[in-house]
Amino acid sequence: LRGGEELVWASERTGWRHLYVHSADGACLRALTSGEWCVEELLSVDEERGHVYFMGNPRAAPDGGPLAAGEYTERHLYRVRCDGSDPSPERLTAQAGLHSGIALSHDHSAFM
Repeated sequence: LRGGEELVWASERTGWRHLYVHSADGACLRALTSGEWCVEELLSVDEERGHVYFMGNPRAAPDGGPLAAGEYTERHLYRVRCDGSDPSPERLTAQAGLHSGIALSHDHSAFM
């Protein structure tokens, strides 16, 4: 990010794997994700539009309530803003289930 001045790093420092932005010298600048759920895979960084795309398990039930038993087995595509301004990740896969093999278009405008 920012011409090599920053990088996106995954860490389990809280007991859950989340994404953080670090400076080139290793200092943690900001968290991109947080909560009692895991980021499973970093897919892409769209620096031009300011988003980080990743796979993870849901942080809340579809109605916004707490997760029910078994919902941690779901896997979805999410995105967050690189500047850390999102209060929560935006879920991009609509259907329930274990999504895998996600491919993003070069310009990040579509996925399959």
